[in-house]
Amino acid sequence: MTLIGPQSSRWKIEVRAGVIAQVVTLDVQILEIKAPNRIQFVGKGRNVDLVGALDIREIGANSTEVSFNATVYSKGSLAPIIEIVMGHTAENLTRQSVERIKLALVDNSST
Repeated sequence: MTLIGPQSSRWKIEVRAGVIAQVVTLDVQILEIKAPNRIQFVGKGRNVDLVGALDIREIGANSTEVSFNATVYSKGSLAPIIEIVMGHTAENLTRQSVERIKLALVDNSST
């Protein structure tokens, strides 16, 4: 994830299904922030768009639960292939996205 501005970022996510892989680049805009618990966003890419939310909940003095939920819409001539690839890798994509968001938050909090 690369921060572009206060409300925008660029996400590069590798999606894999067996030997098929594609790097998906999304320009993501924050739609709404309900501090400190929720961020809603929309992402636009060449072959996919997404709408989602990041929910954050403190579960202890040094622990935070992060929940990532997104709906991905494939488009264009590659849509059928993307649907197959995304269908097999949605859980990994979500896990990878949450980890990258966590790293970005940690990196930004130390600057």
